[in-house]
Amino acid sequence: MRPETFEHSTFIWEHNVNFVHYAGNWAVQIAFDISEPDLDDLLSQINGVFIPGGGLTLIDSNGI
Repeated sequence: MRPETFEHSTFIWEHNVNFVHYAGNWAVQIAFDISEPDLDDLLSQINGVFIPGGGLTLIDSNGI
């Protein structure tokens, strides 16, 4: 994948979607910039979240 030719602001790797599908579930992408009310609404409708590895810090230096 060449960054200069990639035309999408977000994506999800196919193997991550397959991982969820092979477990018998449907994959739903959660946008990284979703508002908190929309996230609360979405999370109330699903039964789990798969967070693949990456460079995102989920806990800051204060433990939050």
